[in-house]
Amino acid sequence: MVEAPVMDLKEIKEVFDKLGIIYWVDWGTLLGAVREGKMIEWDTDIDLGTMSSSWGKIVSAISELEKKGFNVCWEELKIYGNVVERCILFQRSGRPVNMALYNVKGENVWEIMSESTNTIAQGLKILCHLLLYQKPLVSQKWKPFVKVVRRCLSLLPSGARTPFSNVVWRAWRRSGIKIVFIVIPKRYFEKLGTTKFYGLTFSTPFDVEGYLEYHYGKDWKTPKKGWEWHRDEGAVREPAKFMP
Repeated sequence: MVEAPVMDLKEIKEVFDKLGIIYWVDWGTLLGAVREGKMIEWDTDIDLGTMSSSWGKIVSAISELEKKGFNVCWEELKIYGNVVERCILFQRSGRPVNMALYNVKGENVWEIMSESTNTIAQGLKILCHLLLYQKPLVSQKWKPFVKVVRRCLSLLPSGARTPFSNVVWRAWRRSGIKIVFIVIPKRYFEKLGTTKFYGLTFSTPFDVEGYLEYHYGKDWKTPKKGWEWHRDEGAVREPAKFMP
């Protein structure tokens, strides 16, 4: 029996391929595909990447994915004047599917990542994760909060879960988050490679081992359960050091 997240990935692939969307497996999903030939056991989501020029096609896929049972959270939000952040997330089973949307600047591409900076933002993010995939990675101090929230959510009618998750997701993104940029050399995306993953062929960034080393360091082949993107990711740039 194929596990639910793999079925989610398969059906998203079918829709994206039909619409001619150029995308690739990215981040931890790419790491699992190349290093282990499967999704990383402790990873909590599925990562795909595309260029921001695909945004219109991706939005046009929403209605078809919703018919297949996916909950879709998406938003365009202006930050730092005219810089626009585009976010989209697909969720149906245990792991949401995140799309990284890259923009070009000179010899680099960039995307925006958000990190909670205060207690309210952290609580809203955990609530959002509980609504979307039920297994947030939290520190010991948050476990009593998670226990109470689980009980409350069990009383929520199933039909209210999707609209409520959208409200919470948008509230989190406005409640106190730190913005950083993920900056990657453009050469990794000027042409794409391929990899087999669960019997399906997916695109990957070019020079996939070099790309993984850029993100995860020279020891990327060694599994690290404690890896944190905001602390360990090699592509993070503060706004003071990079601005589109």
